Amino acid sequence: MLELAKLYATVTYFHPRAGARWAEATEAYFPEVLRAPNPETLGRWLSVLDDPWTGVVTSKPEPQPESATPGYTATTAEGWPLLTLSDVGWLLTPEGERCLAGFIAQASRAPAAILDLRTAQLPRRSAAARLATLTDGIAQPALWQRAHYGKVPEAQSATGNFRTGWVGRAAVISLARWPLTAVVLSPQSPVPPFVLALAQLGQAVLLCEGEVPLREPWAPTTTVTLPGGPTLRVRTGLTELPRLQPTRDPLPEARAWLAANLALPSEERKGTSALLPSGQPRLVPPTTRLHAALRLWSALWLLHPHRVALQPELERAWPGFLAQVQAAGDAPTFHKAVRQLLRLTRDGHAVTVTPLDSLLFGSVGAAVRLQTIEGKATVVALRGASELKVGDAVVAVEGVPLTVRRAQLDPYLAAGTPQARENYLNNRVLLGQRGSLANLTLEGGRQVAVPRLPSDGKERQGEVVRVLKGGVVYADLDRLTRPEIAPFFVHFGQAPGLIFDLRGYVEETAWELAPYLAPTEPLIAARFHRPVALPPEDGELAGRHLDEVFDQTLPRRTTQRRYRGRVAVLIDERTQSQAEHTVLFLKACGALLVGSPTAGAVGDVTNLLLSDGIVVRFSGQDVRLPEGTKVAGVGVMPALRKRPTRRGLQAGRDEVLEAALGAILSHG
Repeated sequence: MLELAKLYATVTYFHPRAGARWAEATEAYFPEVLRAPNPETLGRWLSVLDDPWTGVVTSKPEPQPESATPGYTATTAEGWPLLTLSDVGWLLTPEGERCLAGFIAQASRAPAAILDLRTAQLPRRSAAARLATLTDGIAQPALWQRAHYGKVPEAQSATGNFRTGWVGRAAVISLARWPLTAVVLSPQSPVPPFVLALAQLGQAVLLCEGEVPLREPWAPTTTVTLPGGPTLRVRTGLTELPRLQPTRDPLPEARAWLAANLALPSEERKGTSALLPSGQPRLVPPTTRLHAALRLWSALWLLHPHRVALQPELERAWPGFLAQVQAAGDAPTFHKAVRQLLRLTRDGHAVTVTPLDSLLFGSVGAAVRLQTIEGKATVVALRGASELKVGDAVVAVEGVPLTVRRAQLDPYLAAGTPQARENYLNNRVLLGQRGSLANLTLEGGRQVAVPRLPSDGKERQGEVVRVLKGGVVYADLDRLTRPEIAPFFVHFGQAPGLIFDLRGYVEETAWELAPYLAPTEPLIAARFHRPVALPPEDGELAGRHLDEVFDQTLPRRTTQRRYRGRVAVLIDERTQSQAEHTVLFLKACGALLVGSPTAGAVGDVTNLLLSDGIVVRFSGQDVRLPEGTKVAGVGVMPALRKRPTRRGLQAGRDEVLEAALGAILSHG
């Protein structure tokens, strides 16, 4: 079953013609392939690609002739070497290999050569493969293959420059010298890749005696044998096919072509142009849950930025995930299976976006903010009047112990770090239906009912900007907007210190902030690793993995006057995604990080569409510190560690802010 998922991924992402028809075929035929993965069902599934180089490779043993017809070498009247191979099966013998090696040695010293491959019948696959292998060192043909630089978003746009394109390789002669070559063929002749390369470069002519065949002589492929099953071949690219010229008198025409082209300057010899293929196969959203499961699994397996570490877990999880999907009788059950698979990614961005989320978690939170303080779910903020007090510890909701409720939700939440998981659970344990009451039990047994109200998503209330002791200025970046950055520095650009609160989500204010804080010289703020998936090597069903690595520098200062005071930044597990990216910018500017480790969920988010109206989001690339230290799955570490205490909260203190203020004042 695992190899079938890999086969789907290989065709979907690397076959040059996989598109809408492939999606339709998957939905029509994959269920029967799962039930009985035999040559017939697999053949029906792959046949929709209408590609002779993709399909089931027959397992019938090839007939073994008693002997192969020997080839021979000769020399033309002009002194050019000529090799005649009417039966390439002869190359499976030591004598045949020696004869071919001798021809290659002679040709590499001659101005021209003739290769006569006319045969009366199609050669055995093993013989044609041997010819290709023995001549591979002469030249390689032009090649176009699909490459994926991150997962291209499907539902909403993304900022990560994720893209899919064609990567090309020009035809090239590998030997130090190779002559002009005339290749004589019949309709049944094998055409080894090196011959295509020579023709593409204008170094060969292909003369066909008899009717010119319409079949494609060669294509890049990967061939694999399924465990206990058939052997399959999948095309993984395209090449430019040179024109075969019909001939009735091949050898004289071959000699005439060679003589005429030897008289031409090399730059006037015309090859075939390796044109870039137009467009890419269009990915079509799935309509069945089984197809959606394949799409999700293959996208994570090939293009998640942490795929190297993730692949073994995904492969172990595939049978169980598949069984869950097959047993899912409704959308909510399928949704749960998707969330459970996403949990394996340990990616805080890996979520679903669908109304089904409200059925699973609830739609509206209580008018209270919880944070794990000293191991307990503690009230850190309230919205509106309440019998609750900041610093109270909640132990149950609706009579269900919080530990039980958290255990119920935990299987459906992906998180990169323990602190992020605590935050995600605290955000969801009190969710319910709008207008309802959350009946809470506090430590000590007191019961309190709190209304569930829509929230603006902000962590704090009160003043966004305020002046603290010693003239130090505090700004809540959870609420300070981009247009307010420039006026902020006009008013407070001479303050002895600034404290930016990043304990929450922020707008993209980093690009406005950095020019006021950064030095003049270019400074690297972050290093990006974007996943790149290339087609597999022959014999594999896994794409080759590379990372596209690039550095992000701080925005340059133009008219902004650089701020010269001390800067501190408040961080904790609520600092995630854009907020963590802002931390990287401010850290590069020399800011002091105060608090506790961030969530470890940073990297431009991408997405894909599943069935049942489900959109899946996950991190599209791996963002690291400039020296290469990982942030995803780890978090950004504070230079000055400080956590709030329940006693401090009950006294109305912000101990993390106090620590930052103390550090700035002591420095001054």
